[in-house]
This record gives sequence, structure tokens and C-alpha cells, in this order.
Amino acid sequence: MDEVDIRRKTIELIDLKTQDNQIQAAFVHRLANVKEERNGEIYYKFSTPESIFDYKRARMAVFGKVPEEERTKIEELKRNEQLFEEIFGEEG
Repeated sequence: MDEVDIRRKTIELIDLKTQDNQIQAAFVHRLANVKEERNGEIYYKFSTPESIFDYKRARMAVFGKVPEEERTKIEELKRNEQLFEEIFGEEG
């Protein structure tokens, strides 16, 4: 590969990563706004950012200080959301 081709591919990869980050942020935003009813009152399903993804614990997992599953919490939630949508269809 010549330098121009490498630079072009680098720019494309940066654009793809930016797009992926935007999609991830939109998903987390939607997930954070999920509400549920308990005892006749409406509550947010996730009360803190850490209830969706605990960055401190995930960072510690990289160094073997907490279980690996903490790092994959958002991916698990996304899989569950996809399964839910496959079973029940898209949200109204």
C-alpha cells in the first residue's frame, strides 16, 4: 500500500469509529430513558449511570481486579434489547 491509500483508509476508519460512537451514545441515551411503573408511580429503570455501565469496575477488570462480566454489561443489555425486539417487535 502506498501512503495515500493508507491515509485514505485511516480516514475511513476514523469516520466509521465516529459513527459507531454516535450509535452507541444514542442507544445508551434510549436505554437511560426507559421507565417502569412500580406501585402506580413511574420510575426510571436505571437510576444512575453505573446501573448501566460501571466504568470504574470495568477499568479495574482490565487489571483483573473484578470479574470479566462487568466489562460486558452494555453488550449484554444490547443483546437482551435485540432479543426483546425480535420477540415483541419494535417499540411504538
